[in-house]
Amino acid sequence: MVVAGIIGRLPVGMNSLGLVLLVRDVGGSYAAAGAVAASYSIGVAAMAPSVGWAIDRWGQTRLLRPTAVAFVVTLSSVVFVLEHDGPGVPAVVLAALAGTTLPPIGSCMRALWPELADSDDSRDAAFALEAVIQEVAFMIGPLIVGLLAVTVSPAAAVLAAGLLGAGGALAFSACGPSRTAHRRVFRGSGHGALRGRGIRTVMLATVSVGVATSAAQVAMPAFSEEYGTPAAAGIILAFLSLGSLVGGIVAALGAARIGPVRRYVVALAVLALALVPLLAAGSVAQMAVLMFLTGVPIAPGFASAYSLLGTLAKPGTATATFAWNTTSIILGSALGSAIGGVCIREFGYRSSITVSVVAASLALAIVLAGRRGLEPSGRAGADVVPGVT
Repeated sequence: MVVAGIIGRLPVGMNSLGLVLLVRDVGGSYAAAGAVAASYSIGVAAMAPSVGWAIDRWGQTRLLRPTAVAFVVTLSSVVFVLEHDGPGVPAVVLAALAGTTLPPIGSCMRALWPELADSDDSRDAAFALEAVIQEVAFMIGPLIVGLLAVTVSPAAAVLAAGLLGAGGALAFSACGPSRTAHRRVFRGSGHGALRGRGIRTVMLATVSVGVATSAAQVAMPAFSEEYGTPAAAGIILAFLSLGSLVGGIVAALGAARIGPVRRYVVALAVLALALVPLLAAGSVAQMAVLMFLTGVPIAPGFASAYSLLGTLAKPGTATATFAWNTTSIILGSALGSAIGGVCIREFGYRSSITVSVVAASLALAIVLAGRRGLEPSGRAGADVVPGVT
């Protein structure tokens, strides 16, 4: 199940870059490339909660298999239109449609962990593993795209993303836990995913974390240009991902030592503090080291958020709840990129890093203010009716 989940999530790290490279390959501008890639991300963010609710209602197998097929078809259509007609309104529309059909493997797997784990400690470790898997997808995905774009073509990279996403989804839906998920009917409606105070607290904090990380990342190309090595931005961002990966592994090994609420608070506090030294970096090497340290609390923070959502999600809303979290991440990342870009243009890269510090501090304040609502009142899968279809 975990291997299928990794494969199925590779498009998360592949499609934005792949679509940009493909649009440029067919002669489109960077503005057109950004429009197509943004349209795809908007499609993912807009549809994720609805697909999650449908999975909670009708089961994973019934939704994952048709979305897997639709994902390949729609992404192939984007490639066909771009190669024959170039970037334009049809390509933007089809890219958004492709985003709506992305199989929500991450949300499905996170919804299963509370039922599969035999204790709170193993559940927390599983959610830490989730954060690591997400980082692996973000690290491996662009590498696959780059390799295929150079050796074959950007179109092949996008098509590969479709096939990997669909193949992973089909393999995941064939695994026992996913196959039998539809046999467990939860009491309650899937419409109330955001009704809990604790759920809303995590979602707002997630948006702020998305702003913080995205604004820091968008500042790196400008920083690298100022220090005379524009290509170093990719290396610096790789150190950020590496730090997050290391932090996630450490969190998985020591998940049982403190509760998820305290882990969440600590991770957000460390993130806010770690972002401050970025303002003083005086070389690419210094920035790479500082970005590694900045990345260390990111995966543990997401792992804690997943663990809290897994226990706070109301019966019948687990997948929808995690899908809303995906939407929150995408929304925060989009806001961070937009705000950071404007700040860099007007005031320089340090202003975008300042936005990151403020956003991370806001996330910490949100969690501290809503901490009482984060105390779990019961496990997500505790109120089920087994054997009912």
